[in-house]
Amino acid sequence: MRSLLFILCTTLAACHAGVQTEQRKDSSATGIVADTLYEDPKGLKDAPADAWEPNTDSLMDIVSTEALSYAGKHLQDGDYQYEFELFPGMYSIKTAMAFGHLFETGKSHLHIRSSAETGNVLDNVYLLENNHFKLISTDTIAYLEFTSDSIGDVNGDKLRDYMVVTYSSSGCCLRYVYNVYTYNASTGGFSHLYNFYNPDFFPEEKVVRGVGYGHPGEVELYKFKWNDTVLETIERIYRDPENDKQFIRMRGEDSGEPSSRNGEVLNAVPKEYRNIDGYEWFMYEE
Repeated sequence: MRSLLFILCTTLAACHAGVQTEQRKDSSATGIVADTLYEDPKGLKDAPADAWEPNTDSLMDIVSTEALSYAGKHLQDGDYQYEFELFPGMYSIKTAMAFGHLFETGKSHLHIRSSAETGNVLDNVYLLENNHFKLISTDTIAYLEFTSDSIGDVNGDKLRDYMVVTYSSSGCCLRYVYNVYTYNASTGGFSHLYNFYNPDFFPEEKVVRGVGYGHPGEVELYKFKWNDTVLETIERIYRDPENDKQFIRMRGEDSGEPSSRNGEVLNAVPKEYRNIDGYEWFMYEE
């Protein structure tokens, strides 16, 4: 259930986890003319090692410019995927591109993922608008923490959304983080950014189920419901701190500390949670 329509997939803070949300405005900070000519950067690649001192950020800037230039030259090619590598060796950066109707048939988007094994992964999505590439999302992730990116309907509105998945190199517990951008068909951009811990998505139900971040016995199961692109908290389920054979269901967003006095006592975890990926972690006995 977790995997959606993996078009671009590469194979992916507090202990009270679940979701964080951010209202987004369509970015106009990047406007690249789409018919920019492609330029071969071999002069940079062949420069003597002591002629310049590169760093990951400056190299990523060069690679991004190169990718956008290529996209501009091949604007009339229709849907395509393309890969290239610059600075082979110690500073190698591998880039994968996808262009076309990635989110809907009426608009064209460009996805660029550049990966430097000695640094970061830069994940950008652009909207082609008035012959310009307009940046609508950007993520920079440590190379060892990047897991995947994908496109698919997350919230059940029949529109494709965008996800970037990470797994932190430090932490005590199960910690997949899904950064979900919900698509806005009226603008061609993204309306919200949600951050989920260890989720499974059920778009046919308009539901997200998952397990938060924390130790077994303390961490919660959660259930959220989509209302268009807005997320509502339905419930959280905890192990009963006073009886390890029971569970406590807490409904809504602000329902206090989990206890038999504040919530509903359950003798078993509801069946709808038993097949999610984080269930075994929730039930684990340390």
